Amino acid sequence: MKYKTALELVADLFRNEQRLLSGLPYIVHLVGVSYIVGRVTDDEDVIVAALLHDVLEDISPDKYSESDMRRDFGDRITDIVKTVSHDERKYDKELARKKYLEQLTIGPLEAVLVSASDLLHNTTDIVYWYGKDSSEVAEVFGGDKAKLRDWFWEGRYKLISDRLGVDHPLTLELRPKLDELSAIHARIM
Repeated sequence: MKYKTALELVADLFRNEQRLLSGLPYIVHLVGVSYIVGRVTDDEDVIVAALLHDVLEDISPDKYSESDMRRDFGDRITDIVKTVSHDERKYDKELARKKYLEQLTIGPLEAVLVSASDLLHNTTDIVYWYGKDSSEVAEVFGGDKAKLRDWFWEGRYKLISDRLGVDHPLTLELRPKLDELSAIHARIM
């Protein structure tokens, strides 16, 4: 029941948002991340947190706040979502990402599953689109953005592999995707 409630919520909150490049409804990403999490755990709270993972980061607190999430989904789910959120309204992008890495270092292990699944979904998506139209992707995600993203994603991977272990299914699936993305960046930069 929590999943259905969360799905209806994100469908409403992100109804006008689209994924960059594909133009698909943003909810595709949220459902994709929750699906990946569901491959490694049957804990409904973690799967729901994966579905909600971008809410506190991307939705104005005037529209849906942390206290709303605590009321609707409880402390455990909200704490997982907070751990995988970086606040670019409050901090510049680099500092927000450093704080995210700090949160992931000390936060609940379930948040690491959500972060790994989010990273896997995003990496897979960008690698796919580089294969379709590298010039468009380079325009949106290239240059200094790619350098900052590579630093951040490698930092996330290190934390994920440290906390989950190098033999965890998500860690094993992530490494080749990150290597593929790095190779693409090396060719186009």
